[in-house]
Amino acid sequence: MSRSPKENTVTRLLPAEREKHVKEAAQWIATGFYADVLTELEADDTEIAEKIESPLEEIFWIWWEAVNQISNMQLHLVPQEKVILGSEAFRLDFVIQTDPDEMWEGHQRKIEFPKFAVELDGHEWHERTPEQVARRDRRDRLLQQHGWKVFHFSGREFLTLPVSHVAPLYAEVAQAYGAWRKKWHDAPAGGLDGQKTLR
Repeated sequence: MSRSPKENTVTRLLPAEREKHVKEAAQWIATGFYADVLTELEADDTEIAEKIESPLEEIFWIWWEAVNQISNMQLHLVPQEKVILGSEAFRLDFVIQTDPDEMWEGHQRKIEFPKFAVELDGHEWHERTPEQVARRDRRDRLLQQHGWKVFHFSGREFLTLPVSHVAPLYAEVAQAYGAWRKKWHDAPAGGLDGQKTLR
């Protein structure tokens, strides 16, 4: 049965009205993001305010949170995280983690969350001698041997267009997160050799 012309008519917003509502929705989202980020950075007792050590780290965290907001995922930067590898101990600018409960569930199934680290090498705030560079390279090799993936950004390249560096990194971590989450959801509760399966 064919429909009459009236039944086939679809009413849509006029371009000006559409633009108005999109702008208002964006402003509403931005207002909440603005307040949340300032609270984290300016409060005296938050982990971010206490641990971030340079302007470059602060800028990176702001842009990461912006991408996190629009992605509606729980991928968080943990600042100045101490990592112990055998007899060696390192402090990383940022380690990327997800929801602690999910990480615990994965750990219970012997499927650990992928190890991602971010190091910011802005000479404006992190002066480096040849000895410091050699120590950094040695540390990176050791981290990689223990399953870490380390991302380095120089202040000069990052500040030119922050989102062009943060967004691809976020996408890579999000893809790894999705694969990890599926893996531990499909795994037995006692690990891959266990008997009880999560439903």
